Amino acid sequence: MWPYDLPVRETLRLAGETLIAWAVFDAGWYRSAYAEVVATLADPSDNQLLEFYLTHGQGLGHSPNRYFDEAWHLRTYPGIAAAVRDGHFASAFDSYCRTGNADRSPHWLFDEAAYRRHYPDLTNDVLAGADLANGYDHFLRHGNAEGRIGHAMFDPLFYARQAGLTESQPPFQHYLTALERGGTEAETSRYFDSA
Repeated sequence: MWPYDLPVRETLRLAGETLIAWAVFDAGWYRSAYAEVVATLADPSDNQLLEFYLTHGQGLGHSPNRYFDEAWHLRTYPGIAAAVRDGHFASAFDSYCRTGNADRSPHWLFDEAAYRRHYPDLTNDVLAGADLANGYDHFLRHGNAEGRIGHAMFDPLFYARQAGLTESQPPFQHYLTALERGGTEAETSRYFDSA
């Protein structure tokens, strides 16, 4: 799978249709995140929501799931924002799928370059041999549960202890879901004190 370089229409799939963790269109999350828009659709089935995202949602600045932050990505990478405005890409996520997943960060709480530097065992050959698209795919599928750190401000094992998680609860996914629900934040790193 490495290097991954396909447009969003060929990448983004419903759950169970792709192995790439960041390329799963989360229809349930999308319904919640963009409820006002979804309420106007005649058929908000999972397939129709995916098609809506591909044809309209990208242009509205929507993210396809909680693991890619479209607005943050556009702010963080002004060259990508300009390329999207100029019509070279349908969205920042489209750009990420095509050209940016090897060296750009998809989310404010994951640093692709730092992750790959911190874990030199994750060579391109290792990722390709494991059928992983990039470091973020590794982190979401394996590294997070292994306690590998994807960002200085989020230590999965530290957070899991603070939040009282069991081994079956992936810390990163749990944290993002807790943020969305407005729950009380557990500390995410020994470097950050929420108080």
